Amino acid sequence: MIIGITGVSSIGKTLVAYELQRLLGGTVMCADLFQNHNQLPLSTGQAESREYTSPKFLYGCSTKPIQRESFGRLLECAEKELDNPIILDGLGVYYMPVVLSAGAIVYGLEFDNDLLEPLFANRLDYAIELGIVDEIKNCTDYKLRKLNFVTEFISRHLDGKYSLKDAKTLIVEYALVMSRGKTRELKEFGEKIKWLNHDPNKAKETALIIYKEVKDIA
Repeated sequence: MIIGITGVSSIGKTLVAYELQRLLGGTVMCADLFQNHNQLPLSTGQAESREYTSPKFLYGCSTKPIQRESFGRLLECAEKELDNPIILDGLGVYYMPVVLSAGAIVYGLEFDNDLLEPLFANRLDYAIELGIVDEIKNCTDYKLRKLNFVTEFISRHLDGKYSLKDAKTLIVEYALVMSRGKTRELKEFGEKIKWLNHDPNKAKETALIIYKEVKDIA
């Protein structure tokens, strides 16, 4: 059985995935295109998943993005070989077609987009506290420093183009724009995604709702 957790950045997909695993057992599998990357863990948002020691798969495993078809094959193998259910953390638009084709039950976490700004800002502050600026500074691969908009704006700060304060402001503004676009793209999958109103501070409650719906299937 495969259960996908999707939604915009910083809404708490990882927390819900691991809370659901606590209730159901199984394996949490990374379905985030960037978190599959094996370098720049802070820049690709792997900090939260690293706090969990329960069974997980595909975080930080690849030197380059895993293509859609390859992810589909890995998902098929995971369902056969790993503890079930397979709970997909960070599922985005790119992998969604192969996940749905595999028969996954996908839950979307929905939150008022107007309230997302402090979530983005807090997550960025946490990454800075953990050392994301030094992580990017110490990266000698120019292409990796352009891996995503976070690494790009912080690289510009390191190059003297922005203060760190201005880079943070630009990252949060860009994240808000990206979240609106991602929401529109996810909504295009229609009823194939079950949307839940989600409070980012109440991951346990959201996981419990999902658990009650799938426990007799898992």
